[in-house]
Amino acid sequence: MQAASRSPRQTLPRIPAALREGPYTFEDFLAFGDDGTKADLLDGVIYVASPDNTDASDLNTWLGSIVAS
Repeated sequence: MQAASRSPRQTLPRIPAALREGPYTFEDFLAFGDDGTKADLLDGVIYVASPDNTDASDLNTWLGSIVAS
């Protein structure tokens, strides 16, 4: 059985410690990160989600195929 190839891990943009507490505006949020960054602006605070985990995705696909058969 072949080992699955893994994509390189994405590095998340860093917010300086002094700026982590908001309040951030919508314009600040738009300037933060790139289009591929999963982030939300809630009550002036930017929350960044973890990058996609391909191992979990592969496991989910495998389990789905088992259940479907």
